[in-house]
Amino acid sequence: MGGGQGALLKFDVSDPAEAENVITKWSEANTDEYIEVLVNNAGIRKDTLMVWMEDEDWNDVMNTNLNGFFFVTRAVLKRCLKKDMGVSLTLLLWQE
Repeated sequence: MGGGQGALLKFDVSDPAEAENVITKWSEANTDEYIEVLVNNAGIRKDTLMVWMEDEDWNDVMNTNLNGFFFVTRAVLKRCLKKDMGVSLTLLLWQE
């Protein structure tokens, strides 16, 4: 089985411009490569009962967990479609 390499890119996934910028910079720095596998593993939780949850906390969770997935995946898929390559892997973690 062959080896591979990976990159950890740290950025605010809830910011669409930052997601696009980071993926663009990675693509420009790695012109002979492409992202074969995207692991969407960013997420936050702000535990409380819904009736006590502040709007800001709800928005933080949705912006990171849902919008972040969309923004990063969209930025990567644009490049994957051009090369007809790539896989997106979404991890869901459940804690009780």
